[in-house]
Amino acid sequence: MGKIIGDSLPANVVRLLNAGKTVVAATVDADGWPNTAPMTWVVAKDEKTIRLAINKEIATYSNIAGNGRLTLSLKGQGMSLGVRGTAKIVKDQMKSVPFPCAMIEMKVEQVKDDNIIGKVGEEGIERWEDRRRLVSDVSVANELRE
Repeated sequence: MGKIIGDSLPANVVRLLNAGKTVVAATVDADGWPNTAPMTWVVAKDEKTIRLAINKEIATYSNIAGNGRLTLSLKGQGMSLGVRGTAKIVKDQMKSVPFPCAMIEMKVEQVKDDNIIGKVGEEGIERWEDRRRLVSDVSVANELRE
């Protein structure tokens, strides 16, 4: 379920992206199917702007060129965030890359904390780490294999 926490990146996420954090980019193709791809060349210009270097020969590039819809998933260091926004091509060919690679700029529109499952009555917010303490991962995996 997650919880929307704002329309800009928290300062720690800006720092994490600028330190070389790998993210998963999710786009939607012309037929409405989701497409995901890991991205390693990602920087946050500021709390509202993310830039990515994307190979022009992959579906992620075509999908962004087609509809501009982009969600990035960041996981690690105790967080799981979804960052949604509108992306556009700002440079068709990057000089620093020797193969067809475009610079994409994403305007951050929504940041969602995916560690939060939802509200639990008057007790407050339920988080995944709380639920995981109650359930054995091995038991769940075994049942999924049945």
